[in-house]
Amino acid sequence: MPGNFRRSMKRIIIALALLVPALALALPWYVGKRTETRYRELVAGSGASLSLEDYRRGWFQSTARLRARVELAPLSRRFPALPASLPLTIADHIAHGPLPLAAERFKPALVRGRLRAATPDRDGDTALFTADYALGLDGAVRAALRVPPMETSGWHFGGLDADFEGSGDTSRVDAHASFRGLRRADGSAPLLGPMELVGAARRNSDGLWLGTLGASLDRAGNGDAFSLTELRVGAGADRDGDLAALAATASVKRLRLNGVDYGPGRAQLAVSGLHAEALARLEGSTARLAGAGISPRNLLAALAGTVLADLPELLARNPEIRLQEARLETPEGAVVAAGRVYLADTNETVLNNPFLLRRALRARLELSAPEGAARRLAAAWLDRSGANHVAPGDWLADRVADGRLNLEQNHYVLELHYENGTLTANGRTWNAPDGLE
Repeated sequence: MPGNFRRSMKRIIIALALLVPALALALPWYVGKRTETRYRELVAGSGASLSLEDYRRGWFQSTARLRARVELAPLSRRFPALPASLPLTIADHIAHGPLPLAAERFKPALVRGRLRAATPDRDGDTALFTADYALGLDGAVRAALRVPPMETSGWHFGGLDADFEGSGDTSRVDAHASFRGLRRADGSAPLLGPMELVGAARRNSDGLWLGTLGASLDRAGNGDAFSLTELRVGAGADRDGDLAALAATASVKRLRLNGVDYGPGRAQLAVSGLHAEALARLEGSTARLAGAGISPRNLLAALAGTVLADLPELLARNPEIRLQEARLETPEGAVVAAGRVYLADTNETVLNNPFLLRRALRARLELSAPEGAARRLAAAWLDRSGANHVAPGDWLADRVADGRLNLEQNHYVLELHYENGTLTANGRTWNAPDGLE
């Protein structure tokens, strides 16, 4: 009996010794075949801007050659030195197998690739951009894009680095991008950057996306007409039980307009009391409509129907929007704003009737500006409205005379209220269709 057991174990060990190498050799072939099928599907579905010229599949690795065309017409109209479109040739080297070892920066993966793109007239030794990507054993997708610095048509582009990672079940996304700036090659204005973008999002079991997004821009502008320094923007979505909350912040160190310096400035916007499950359904419906190929003419109507269907439950907990800590320093003092939008005395009947819902809406906005800053704001408004023949001081004096503005200690003060379908400015009924006139 012991001898039979030893012989059986020996046969099993020999079988495993033969089977494991066979699987190790067969798996890269199978993964490579599946990769080619999916690769061709993705390229075919990308539209006319991308075409696959050649795909050569090997046992452990494959190569693909593609042609792409990036449309730059909107930018070329603003910057005539740019071409209307940019042709690209892309070489993609793909490693497939259980543990391909290319690009060691990533974790073990089923498929890894490195693609390199260049313009046809560019030196073949200089890539326009490169990208490493990997499909993990757990289905996760990771990618790293690198665009080197370059100089063309009198412009210097500082380069771009971008990293992306998404989970296999598409419930998690992390991204980071760093843009190192754009300026004229001679160092003169205008300029833009450096810029950073960081985002992290997680999808709950009910489909609601939560997370944070942040962006920063060190400087931008073209001299006295317009420039800014250290712009920071952030947004986030969070959930507490069956309620969701959204928040956004913005700050700027310095803003220069027509030779006048403003700043620092900051603002914070918060939305609270949203029903989380209804918000998740609204997000899902909007995403499905956006991907359904509906024409732009019909998309707005479809979105309106979706919003109205989910609106009663979304607003059932009386959400509110608050504008707080909004402040911008000016040479004469600070421009300060605060506001609140909310619902009052709602019930199921009100929430299901758009007319009654409009009557339940309440809003309040308070704005205070020093006299000099108010004159500049009024001048900008009059210029945009085609009434630049009116003196800003006279226009402001008329608004004070009819009660729409108050002048308190060299500050113009505006208090807007909306209640029961009526808008008032500093207590005076304001016929909104008449605008500010």
